[in-house]
Amino acid sequence: MTMTPTMAKLSLEDSPNTESSQSEDDLSKTLHMKYMKLNEPWTPYNFPKQYMAHVQYGYYPPTFVLGAGLTATEFMHYATEYFKKHDLFPSAFDRLDWPSIIAKHLGSVCEHFTTYGGQSSPILLQQVPTKSDTSYVLPICTNYDFPKRFPMEECARLLDELEGGGIKADIQWFLAEDHTEWESIELLDWSRDYLDFLKRRSETRRDRRERRDVHVVGSASTRTCFQ
Repeated sequence: MTMTPTMAKLSLEDSPNTESSQSEDDLSKTLHMKYMKLNEPWTPYNFPKQYMAHVQYGYYPPTFVLGAGLTATEFMHYATEYFKKHDLFPSAFDRLDWPSIIAKHLGSVCEHFTTYGGQSSPILLQQVPTKSDTSYVLPICTNYDFPKRFPMEECARLLDELEGGGIKADIQWFLAEDHTEWESIELLDWSRDYLDFLKRRSETRRDRRERRDVHVVGSASTRTCFQ
């Protein structure tokens, strides 16, 4: 597959290994909501690994959304261009379902997480509590439903589609909720949860290795008996 300029922009070359390059103290600092709110949004490949959910091991960090950030004005501009391009009546904007029309179109263009019925999932505009005027995002996924591989092609198609409508956007990770009303610092600290997650994951991997080693030894003994 030929890499497009947009996909090259999303390349992995500058991706740091956040988890292994930080001390435990430095890592703990990143797991406080104050740090998260101060430093987001993140670009695609510098998103801290410690913010990725691991439901299997009971690790539930705040929800982050991966998608194209844009303003309400930019989205309305894109929607207007879409309706013009497809020769739809201006009165379409008076109907309550025009956002879903755009969402279905974007999902189809991006081939967004195709469902069982052969239909692409819509990409609905979502508001996020950012510090800038880029307060909306067209989401590709979250840290809770992140696929096995980074959805580079979907992201590239979304950026190319927006650019075709005169919108220059970037793919970024946005904090999905505003936790400002949470006053207790203890509630905003995920460092203990993260360290517990690492311990559980390590124990699970060790148990798997031990079971595999027992199986290999058992199989070798059986072969010896029959030789």
